[in-house]
Amino acid sequence: MHWATIPLCQADMTTASDRPEEEAVLQRAIAPLCSDVDYKNGFKDVRLDCRFAAAYSKAISNTAGHGDDYRVVEATGTTAARHPVVHKEADYTTWIERAWVTYFKGSPTGMNHVMMVSNLIRSAQMFSKYPLICVVYGQVEISIDWDPKLFPNLIVIHAGDIKEMGRGAPSFNFNKFRSLMLRIKVGVQLDADMLLGPNCDKLFDATEREITAEYPYPIMPVHWMARYREPNRKIDGYDGYAISYPGDPKPIGQGDKDFPPRIRWAHCHPTWTYHALPFIADALLAKIDYDMWSKLPRVVAGITAAGGRPVKTPGNYMREDEDLLNILLWRYGKHKLWCKWDLEKGLYNNFLNGRVHDEMKDAKWFHSGVPLVFVAMHNTKEVVDSDAVLHRIMTEGANPNYLYFDKKFYPTPEAFKAQVSMDDKPCILI
Repeated sequence: MHWATIPLCQADMTTASDRPEEEAVLQRAIAPLCSDVDYKNGFKDVRLDCRFAAAYSKAISNTAGHGDDYRVVEATGTTAARHPVVHKEADYTTWIERAWVTYFKGSPTGMNHVMMVSNLIRSAQMFSKYPLICVVYGQVEISIDWDPKLFPNLIVIHAGDIKEMGRGAPSFNFNKFRSLMLRIKVGVQLDADMLLGPNCDKLFDATEREITAEYPYPIMPVHWMARYREPNRKIDGYDGYAISYPGDPKPIGQGDKDFPPRIRWAHCHPTWTYHALPFIADALLAKIDYDMWSKLPRVVAGITAAGGRPVKTPGNYMREDEDLLNILLWRYGKHKLWCKWDLEKGLYNNFLNGRVHDEMKDAKWFHSGVPLVFVAMHNTKEVVDSDAVLHRIMTEGANPNYLYFDKKFYPTPEAFKAQVSMDDKPCILI
């Protein structure tokens, strides 16, 4: 088996004039992590599985024109001991324009987690023109179903376990943040239990438009529950999941010095551009090293500008990636949300039937309901059923009017806005 290492930490690239802007942004983003002997381990052992080199070469060719031009290097030390046939190094000037990203660890066989990922890979090949990158953490083995001949847009990258970062490494799901810090200009993160559908590529155009140097933050879709607690007021039907945090409850127009007014809870399927890499790197650092995070000048400046300060979040709010990203975005005072595009598989089946009756509403942010965007599915854990959905779309097609609200379908955001006001709908159409 052949590997090509992908070096991420490049201290001399933060200001090099002959490197692209996106490389300088990446290096500034990960510099605090790369400067630490333990945290750097999370970025130094990243390897392209060369069975997928053709897809990688195709993905980078539009950016740098390097094709499959890798520099030959000798494998030494830990890398050589683990993977003695590592023999190439990818050029760190090569960036992928657009890509889907997921991450995986588990048995490469059986009807379980790996089959969910296999169905996700199939859906990306069916409905998207962009590559799907699967980052495999802490293991070499992958499914025999992930065949580059069957899936020419699949790229498999391997990296070490997050535990190698040492000093109280967080849960496995914080690998999500690591997977976003590859050389991708515009990306959409997908969990294993998701499927793509027709019109999914519209996410990239919308992401590139919304996440810029002026708004350098990831954007997530509206969650199916608000997770908001307010005395004597029922916000949605999921009170058991509601949380309180310092500063709650406050009217939406207020807040306090540590917690500015916040958006509705978002589902942790972030889209990003390279402009958001500093925030993403800082989010990982906030979890693994509060002291270092709280003293970073860009963190202090960003939260102070929103009227707060970098206070430590109680542990029960930071157990998983979704908790952390939501709360950090609140602290930075950021309010961009996608309308709901990661829809339950049953709801997507209703869309295929032309009979959508479900309405997402709450008593605080979406009084009249949440616009639905039928481009992808979530909670596709029953792999046989998911396979049937993919087969149905391939044989029957899907309604090109992929936007839905109040019993009507629309073909474009412009057509939607011509008939439906977004004034009481704090989300962005795709």
